Amino acid sequence: MFTLLIALASAASTHHAAKPAKSAKPARKWTILEQSAEGSPKVLVAMKPADTVAPVVAGAGPTILGITCDHQGFYVAIRWPNAVKAFTVGKKVPLSLKIDDAPAQTDTWGARESSAFKTGAEGIRWFQSLVAAKRLTVSFADKKSREQAVFDLTGIAAVDTKLQALSCLGPDAAR
Repeated sequence: MFTLLIALASAASTHHAAKPAKSAKPARKWTILEQSAEGSPKVLVAMKPADTVAPVVAGAGPTILGITCDHQGFYVAIRWPNAVKAFTVGKKVPLSLKIDDAPAQTDTWGARESSAFKTGAEGIRWFQSLVAAKRLTVSFADKKSREQAVFDLTGIAAVDTKLQALSCLGPDAAR
């Protein structure tokens, strides 16, 4: 998980915050990083900045959906500066997750620093629910916040293909 948190923090320092779309713009693309050292297992990190975030918090940095598979297992995280810190209670955060036009589902995610995350088998199941999707809308389920992030999931099939090639979606990754 630390690999993903480091990658998300690094991405935050090199991207600008997502702004609400004024006109139809192409979706922000996935960044897929593969790393390996001789004798070590491969590490895959995939990151996708939110296409829109509302309201925009000045200086907060981008909201990013991140996926990683490494020797510690499978992790999916949403880096949401300021927001996760503000709404984290007991290191858990209730999120409202809406995939395409389906009704929103409430789920409780772990929280660390500025990220909400799912790990292991739960993370794999959640990721697999996105593979055929076109859009993910995330907000806080406690209704105290108006903050919302929308991710255009174009290109997620390439992430899925890479994860499968590295055997990241099988029982060994579900730690």
